[in-house]
Amino acid sequence: MPLHGWLRLRGHAAALFNDGLAAARAGRTGTARDRFAAVVHWHPHDTEARSALALAAFELGDVQEAARQWELVLERRPHDQLARHWLASCAATPDPDPAPGPGPGPGPDPGPGGVPRLSPAPPAV
Repeated sequence: MPLHGWLRLRGHAAALFNDGLAAARAGRTGTARDRFAAVVHWHPHDTEARSALALAAFELGDVQEAARQWELVLERRPHDQLARHWLASCAATPDPDPAPGPGPGPGPDPGPGGVPRLSPAPPAV
């Protein structure tokens, strides 16, 4: 790739990164994640963008993806204390439940008149 093309690509990555930062500050975390992911796609060794991607994923509840990104940061910067801190936070954060399934069953016995009965009916006298 000619130098001019590389410089244009690098400039575009910087613009995407800055757009991601602005989106994150405005509370548009999904947009921020997408911008950081684009930077990482074109510049996989950009650990700053990868850390930002990891944080956005973490804030969106994608703990596994956040951990994966911070592990990749630590491969390139093993002494990065911030990445270590966040990776430990990922390990301490339970994954959210997967998509809800059909559930355990039909639920409590509605009882007479459709009123739920939370405890067994009293014995007949």
